Amino acid sequence: MNKESMPKSQIFSGLVAAEAGIYEQLVSLVGEDAKKAVETIRQHSYISATCDVLVVAPGADLLAFVANTWTMYARINSALGISLSKNILKSVASAIGTNILSIIPGMILSSVGGSILKIVPGLGTAGGMAITGTTFYALSTVMGWTYLKAIMFLVSSDVPINEKNLKVATKQVTKDKDFIREIYDSAKSNFQQDQQDSANND
Repeated sequence: MNKESMPKSQIFSGLVAAEAGIYEQLVSLVGEDAKKAVETIRQHSYISATCDVLVVAPGADLLAFVANTWTMYARINSALGISLSKNILKSVASAIGTNILSIIPGMILSSVGGSILKIVPGLGTAGGMAITGTTFYALSTVMGWTYLKAIMFLVSSDVPINEKNLKVATKQVTKDKDFIREIYDSAKSNFQQDQQDSANND
């Protein structure tokens, strides 16, 4: 990991307090690599939202979302110089998802509900996309920052980054319900605003 310092002026704009705190701490630990990790979360959150547009078959969008999540973790690891197998990343992603959804079960219910709506001809498909696109974006953002905070905790504690330690760390992170809800609500609001701005500019 690159531990060169980064001026605070380079810290991302638009981060909520929970995200900014993690980012600043990660910058102090890994320098420029922190920026790459945050960019990866943003990119994959948008990809998660488009999974719903590109995959119209009911249920298939959920599978696409899951695949995008562990791919996001792989890219975060690459940015930070961490090496973990695909199977480990899938296992960690599953554990994080389970922990998060136990806190805010409505997130997965709205996603599944949107996916099921696609079965209904016409309006059902459009309505399903509207629901799951926003939810997938917000959920992906939460899962990205949860993973990043767990990584930061292990690095700062000088604890080996492996499957067991990641699962323990992410479980601790997801116990902070305010952290999860703040990031989820902010991401959902930001995505909806982006969609509205885009529609107004068309």
